[in-house]
Amino acid sequence: MAPRVALSLVRRQANRQGRPIEYPAEFEDYFLEELQARLLLVKKPFSNILYHGPPLKRVIQYLEGLYKVDVFVNGGHASQFLSGWRAHYGEVLPIKQRNYDLVVSMMHMHAVPEPEVLMLQYHAALKPDGLFLSVMPGDNTLNEIKDAALLADIALFSGAKIRIIPFLSAVEIAQIMQQRGFILPVVDIDRKKINYLNLNSFWQDLKDMGEQGFLNKDIKKEGLLPDQFKKIMERVWLEKYKGDVSVDILWLQGWTPGNMPVKQLKPGQGEQSLKDFLK
Repeated sequence: MAPRVALSLVRRQANRQGRPIEYPAEFEDYFLEELQARLLLVKKPFSNILYHGPPLKRVIQYLEGLYKVDVFVNGGHASQFLSGWRAHYGEVLPIKQRNYDLVVSMMHMHAVPEPEVLMLQYHAALKPDGLFLSVMPGDNTLNEIKDAALLADIALFSGAKIRIIPFLSAVEIAQIMQQRGFILPVVDIDRKKINYLNLNSFWQDLKDMGEQGFLNKDIKKEGLLPDQFKKIMERVWLEKYKGDVSVDILWLQGWTPGNMPVKQLKPGQGEQSLKDFLK
């Protein structure tokens, strides 16, 4: 299994420094459209919902339009929070067992050192016939950045280092879901590409989203990278990949055992087309 890193520590630091956690509007549009499509396919009413993730206001407000939602935000500043939202950075959620019929985990499963423990908490929080939906980056995310860093290391140091801590694969997260008791598990992979003009723009996006915690400590310094390494890495990345960055988006779905017959969502059924977002 891939090594893990606690991004929640990065997000807690952003909170202390008064920095908001902000995903690009295109990302939030994508998350919202996908979530809406997947819940429409389920055709099941929900009365008590748990949301766990970044302060994606439109996503949370959509869920609040369905019914009661307990919101646990994993980053950002209090100025971003609406009434009733609670910041939570710890490993154990302060929630009751068998209290929810829908748990939505947005961009958080990759942010904890032990995702299997968090998955167990999500399962315990759900009533019988409860639905778990989650989105997180997969193991092929940032492949271009990883390759450029590898080639820069070889050029400078005649060797390679792990510069970016790996993400979980679809197979690994599906195994965790099954081991923690979810039935009818589905992991849907949505592969996207984002294009950047330079490396600084990419790093800034990571910082804005509170996602830079998966960078190894030796490059999480002032300016993020030593100048010489950064120049070689950026040159390789722009020449070889034209500024592209791949993102593997994993959509997870699973049910808690119960008596109600449920229809399994097939991979790819929830895909939405976005005109100007990710190509």
